[in-house]
Amino acid sequence: SYLLGGAKVARRLLYAAGHKVKLIVTLRDPTLRAFSHFNMTCDMSGTEAQRKARGHVAGKSFEELVSTDLKELEKINVSPAMNAKVFEDEYLSKLPQGHGSHSYVGRGLYALQLKRWFTVYPRSSFHFVFLDNMSKEDELHEEMKGVFSFLRIPDSYQVEDTKRKNARKYKRMPQDMEEKLRKFYAPYNRELEKLLGCDLSHWTSK
Repeated sequence: SYLLGGAKVARRLLYAAGHKVKLIVTLRDPTLRAFSHFNMTCDMSGTEAQRKARGHVAGKSFEELVSTDLKELEKINVSPAMNAKVFEDEYLSKLPQGHGSHSYVGRGLYALQLKRWFTVYPRSSFHFVFLDNMSKEDELHEEMKGVFSFLRIPDSYQVEDTKRKNARKYKRMPQDMEEKLRKFYAPYNRELEKLLGCDLSHWTSK
């Protein structure tokens, strides 16, 4: 996720591409995102490089990885109202760079990450796509209308291939873990609602 790079990555983009860029950010229910992330990184199929990267969490349960990440977040006294630069300096900047088998919980703290990007690019440079709104073909087309409008692509254009990509089948998340994560993320989701001006109550009430 490029969001994890914070202002540092945003400044690099600014240097390379200038101010006149349009950034599309895809967001997903952070609780479901965390479990999907886990199932991806414990999947030992794929290329040799992918298997090597995923080996960092081999044999560890979702509960263990969530607990480890929550402890790291507790060390910096994470909260929805904390200074986003502190979050970047004390958490994001210390994440491993050679693989993605980490920050299962922290990646879902979208508002804290976006605030750092907003220090480099204005809110108007961003368009947000919600994966939750793309599970059905008609919903996908509706969501993509917003993308095309943002990019100033003619209304007549439509996505032809609507098949799901990179999808995995896995067991449902344990109910106690889902409840724990939804409770943890609730105040951070409310902060994101304020930041983006949208209703994300369904991320908490499921």
